[in-house]
Amino acid sequence: MYVTQNACAEAVVKEALSTGELTIDNLQGRAPTIHEALVCDAEDDEATPEDFVSLLPDGLASYVSNLYVAYRKRLAETEAQPRLLKLTEHVRQNSIILQSHPLEVIPRYPTTLDKQLFKSLLALREAQEVRLKTGRSTRRAG
Repeated sequence: MYVTQNACAEAVVKEALSTGELTIDNLQGRAPTIHEALVCDAEDDEATPEDFVSLLPDGLASYVSNLYVAYRKRLAETEAQPRLLKLTEHVRQNSIILQSHPLEVIPRYPTTLDKQLFKSLLALREAQEVRLKTGRSTRRAG
C-alpha cells in the first residue's frame, strides 16, 4: 500500500510538471493519475468532477496545484524516512552503550560491598589478635 501511494505521488508530480494546459476534457488523456484523484475526491464529496472543480477558487488549476503540493510533501517525507530510521537506530545503539555501563555496575555493587566487608572483618580480626597477643604479653611482662 505504501509503495502504491509513493508511486501515485510520483505520477501526480510528474504529470503536474509535464503536462501543458489542463481542462476537464483533456485531463483523463494527459494526466490519468490526476484525473483518478479528482474522480475520487469528487465522489467523496458526492459530486461530479466538473461540479467539484467549479467550487474551487481557480477551478482545475487550483486543484492540480493543491494536489501537486500535497504529493510533493508526501514524497519529501518519504525521502526523509530512511534518514530518520538511520538516525533513530544510531541513537538507540548509543543509548544502549551508555546504559550498559550503569546496568553492568549495579549487579556488581553488592558483590563489591561483600568483598569490602570481608576485607574489613579480616582486618578487624587481625587487629584483635594483635591486641590480644600484645595485651597478654604486656600483662605477663608487668
